[in-house]
Amino acid sequence: MKGENLRVDQPNTFLERIDKIREKYGAKKFLHGDNEECQKGREAYFEYWFVIGFKRLSRKDWWILQPKERFPDLLLISFQEEPLSLEVLQYEHVMIPDHFKEVSEMIKNVTDKIEGKQYDTGGSCGLLIFSNNANSKDFEERLDQTLNNIRPFSEIWTTRLEYSDSVTIKKIIVSKVRPLPVIRFEFDFNDKSLYSYQKPPSCMETVEENGIKTLRIKKEAMAELKKGAIRRRLRNRRC
Repeated sequence: MKGENLRVDQPNTFLERIDKIREKYGAKKFLHGDNEECQKGREAYFEYWFVIGFKRLSRKDWWILQPKERFPDLLLISFQEEPLSLEVLQYEHVMIPDHFKEVSEMIKNVTDKIEGKQYDTGGSCGLLIFSNNANSKDFEERLDQTLNNIRPFSEIWTTRLEYSDSVTIKKIIVSKVRPLPVIRFEFDFNDKSLYSYQKPPSCMETVEENGIKTLRIKKEAMAELKKGAIRRRLRNRRC
């Protein structure tokens, strides 16, 4: 990551982009259609709710850095001030689509992802499983019973939606299923507090490019972070 170009997003930026896709295609196609733009929008939607659950567990604010490369699918960044430091986490995700009707087929989609992973993650990497299916609840219960070895992933989370009808979301269930114990969060879709914007830390500033506002780490903060990283490397060499 090149410091002076390190731009991050509010998690709510996902919702802003998603709203445009939903307005373009309608709620039913957005939630269940196979159009590529809708699929990408759904992935971002599930990522948003994962971040909300992870924020609740970690008790930290997390910021989005969308990777330009194929791997990983999602990068999260959290900042600590005095002294200034940052924590970066990376995740891949797998979406269980509507047309997977059999729970065994849904399970296989996940285990194939875990067992078929052949490349180095370059560090700790979690796996996010998004299930948007009538059998999602049964799938999650079976998955908990099935998962043994999750390597090379360090943690596994699931996110699913509960509907009152095909297009009206009632609840969002976000679960950390590995490592044990399972920790589950249930969110009411109509709880307005879940959609609040985070307050940027003092090390960040708002910039505007081509009419689009984004957040960026200040140059002086980036210099401080680099010095801190150098100091940590020197300490580790002495140990």
